[in-house]
Formats: sequence, C-alpha cells, structure tokens
Amino acid sequence: MSEESPIAPLMKAAKKLDEKVDVHALTGERRETHGDWIQQSADAQRLKAIIYERCGNLQPYEIEALDMICVKISRILNGSRHPDHWRDIQGYAHLGMGG
Repeated sequence: MSEESPIAPLMKAAKKLDEKVDVHALTGERRETHGDWIQQSADAQRLKAIIYERCGNLQPYEIEALDMICVKISRILNGSRHPDHWRDIQGYAHLGMGG
C-alpha cells in the first residue's frame, strides 16, 4: 500500500480553486454563521484597535493570535454562537502562548 504524497492535499485544494465558485451562495452561507459582513468587520476592527494601542510589549505571534480572536468574537456577536468559533478562539489562545 503506497503512502499518499505530503503535497497531495495541497494539490486537491488547488484543483478546487479552479472550480467555479458561486460567490453569492458562499457569502450567503457565511452570513448565517458570521453575521453581516459590514457590521462584523467594523466590530472586529474596533476590538483590534484596542489591542494595537497596547501591544508594544507583545510578540508578533501573540498579536496575531489576539487579532484572530477579535475576528472570532465579532462573528459570535454578529452571527451565531457556532461551536467552531469557540474552538477557534481556544486554538488561537493556544497559539498565542507559543503554540
């Protein structure tokens, strides 16, 4: 039994990028879990502004983790309390501690 190439998943993902995407359907689906894009992005940017004002002593990976946590918080507030948002926050918090 041959082992799958390590780049096989990347090749499959690249092939999917070649397929036509129905952007309206995709954004409609995301609106259900992420909320209204305009409001969600504005809320995320307000949260990030607080972090950027006070992040002088943080490492880049800590800032990035906080940045992504802000996105997830804004999605929870504007979309749904989908379990993936909470799991993602947990994952980014772990990465913020150095992974």
